[in-house]
Amino acid sequence: MKHPYKFSIWAIRFWLALGISGIIFPVYAADAKWTWVRIEPAFAPNSAPWDVLQGTTSVVFDGNKFSAALNYDDEKNYRHYLVRGTIKNGDVVATEIQLNTDAAPQTFEGVIKKIRPPKVPFGFDQIILTNHASYIGLMRNVDSTTK
Repeated sequence: MKHPYKFSIWAIRFWLALGISGIIFPVYAADAKWTWVRIEPAFAPNSAPWDVLQGTTSVVFDGNKFSAALNYDDEKNYRHYLVRGTIKNGDVVATEIQLNTDAAPQTFEGVIKKIRPPKVPFGFDQIILTNHASYIGLMRNVDSTTK
């Protein structure tokens, strides 16, 4: 996959894993709460090259559709995203709307995975999305017996 930005896909995967796992690895019980991370190019002058936003949310599934509200609030900014997607054979197509702005909706594509390591009492559900510039990762910790 070619990207217009000079970065390594492995670096993005590292940040997604770090951002999500740092929040949930200490917790081994099943958890309905999902953690999320959104990585996007920073456009502000004299800033880090990437903005990394993260938080917790609930992901609502309805058949092969899902939705999640991603809320980010710190002392510098507030952002509210609504992500709605469709799942087919493990592939995901989603639309992200940044609320309270005039930004156009963005289409993201990715995958949903159920990770159940052997001989471990916990596993993960993940939704990883990209629009070739920004990335969204959603993850929750589940009991290893959860299908």
